[in-house]
Amino acid sequence: MEKAGPPSTDNSAANYTASSRSRNYVNNETLNAISDEFANEKGKLPWPVKNGVITEKFGRRRDPVLGTYTENLGIDISAKPNSPVHAVFDGYVFAVRPLPGYGDLVFVNHGRFKTVYGNLSKVLVRKNSFLEKGDIVGLSGEEDSAKGETVFFMIRDKNQDLDPEKWIQSK
Repeated sequence: MEKAGPPSTDNSAANYTASSRSRNYVNNETLNAISDEFANEKGKLPWPVKNGVITEKFGRRRDPVLGTYTENLGIDISAKPNSPVHAVFDGYVFAVRPLPGYGDLVFVNHGRFKTVYGNLSKVLVRKNSFLEKGDIVGLSGEEDSAKGETVFFMIRDKNQDLDPEKWIQSK
């Protein structure tokens, strides 16, 4: 398959290189099969980074200093700076974009399920790239990244945010 090129030509293009396979589209039949397989992987998905621990859990949390509440839509996983971040399942990249507070994000479509990988110091895929489980999406954050030396990981089922900790393998 053809190698994917950089996702963007803006000023942040230096943070992006590509290593995944590019396809023009993924048909609905393939996406439905991927979606069904993904649904059967609850509690068995691999971690997106090796040797990390969860530093911020999913859900509502209270700031101990300010007393305010915020929602964490995914989990934050500690990682050595610039560690490879792997796709947890087959799917295609439908967006790559920065988001304040989360750094660079990669959005992957698995049919009715979506995964998001954030706080990446370098993105190694581009929009419309097809990923296989284990492919490298990018590199984890560095000390001066939006969330420090972590990776943000999120799972959605249609419009519902899911707790990724219930989907990844126990350590």
